[in-house]
Amino acid sequence: FQDIECLPSYLALNIERCKYATPTPVQKHAVPLGLQDHDVMCCSQTGSGKTAAFLLPAVSKLSTSTDVDGFDEGLGMAAPRVVVLAPTRELAQQTQLEVQKLCFQGPLRSVELCTLPMATFASISSCACLV
Repeated sequence: FQDIECLPSYLALNIERCKYATPTPVQKHAVPLGLQDHDVMCCSQTGSGKTAAFLLPAVSKLSTSTDVDGFDEGLGMAAPRVVVLAPTRELAQQTQLEVQKLCFQGPLRSVELCTLPMATFASISSCACLV
């Protein structure tokens, strides 16, 4: 992961904290493409690093944006910059945990919504990544 030059310093440090030393094959191919704003679709076995392969470019791009808080001042409403859809609650929770690890001590905030009760909508104001 040291070969990836454009990662924000906090993200590079969090990759070290997660003990991601060497990219998996899916990460080796998907991360550089994602960082270059290409659409990426991956199919590989469970545990192959697909979640990080998608999240690393997203977190990096969000961090370099001038609007990182996910709140539209003009409209007075939440405006998440990334929405992650997961087919199960368990996968959404796992993805949220990965987002939290990657965003630790950085400028981004994420929120996990598995159901949408009315009280929950207040929690998405000023989030950049909605899982």
